[in-house]
Amino acid sequence: MERACRFSFLSWMLSFLSVITAASWHPPMITKFTQKDLVNPNDVKYDDRPYAFELPCEASGTNLTWKWKHNDTEITTFNDRPYFLSDDGTLTGNHLAAEHSGSYQCFVKDEKTGIEVFSRKLKVAVTVLGEFIDRKDVEKKVDLGESFQVQCPKHTASFGAVFSWVGKQSIHLSRDARRGISPDGELFVTYITQQDIDEINGIKCHITAGNSYEESKPLKLEKNNPQQTDSPTSRSPSWADVPAAEEFAIEGRSKTLYCFANGRPEPQITWKKNGQQIIHGQNSFEISHHYYGRRLIITNVNKTTHQDVYTCEANNSQSNGQPLIHTTSLMVKVKAVKRDVKNKTNSILMT
Repeated sequence: MERACRFSFLSWMLSFLSVITAASWHPPMITKFTQKDLVNPNDVKYDDRPYAFELPCEASGTNLTWKWKHNDTEITTFNDRPYFLSDDGTLTGNHLAAEHSGSYQCFVKDEKTGIEVFSRKLKVAVTVLGEFIDRKDVEKKVDLGESFQVQCPKHTASFGAVFSWVGKQSIHLSRDARRGISPDGELFVTYITQQDIDEINGIKCHITAGNSYEESKPLKLEKNNPQQTDSPTSRSPSWADVPAAEEFAIEGRSKTLYCFANGRPEPQITWKKNGQQIIHGQNSFEISHHYYGRRLIITNVNKTTHQDVYTCEANNSQSNGQPLIHTTSLMVKVKAVKRDVKNKTNSILMT
């Protein structure tokens, strides 16, 4: 009888301890994860030091192991270039390239129970400097009084890069009422003068991204007729560069539209939204005087505010009150956001 009581008590204690242990155990939970996608220029610089990005994935629980996936493929090598995995699950990246852009997702597993949780997919866009492909000098024939444009020489893909043209001693070619540089580095002149030829001769396309830069070979200009003189013939505006008829933007990010018109005298540019002139500094619109009104930036796109019809209008003394108009429809994409309203965690449970 006494032996049976002891056995019954021991069984009860084991059951009690099992209940206590089960009640005190919790599955792993990700407690710290990057909330905002790193997709803006210079959010992630390919050559930044000591690292280009640092993605935390701290978690609570026991017997934990971490793994990361890039574009749904598990990262298996952590030798500091390009990835290093810390003991707390933080993934750092350095010496990155364009192929390291994409989605990153963290997985945390309790090795004892086999229960695994994972984060949302974080989007990363690496600011990358393009390299020039053709290293030859660029030679162009020009006529005084005519419009002129030249693209930045062919280069590999870049993201977040800033384009300019530089001359001797790396002095930047200035924009003015007749000269402009598009966001992708194309150089425009409404009508070319001898002074333009003198200043432009020998300039190079200059690409800056992160903490580095690349320069093309020089641009050389030569008149078709060496004896030619400028003929100041007036011309009504004509488009040299305009946005597409339909442009797309993503809510929460920036969007740039650019127009350049040829003509003599140099055309003035006006931006309108749904027929109303856009005012610099209002509703996230920026029209910098530095770009002579040709560049419109929406610094923080909102679908309700910014999805609409935009016009770029060019006007000079030859327009006779009828400006040259280009129309663009801007469509705004809204990112789908999934929220765990009850638990408000960074984790999704996977068993």
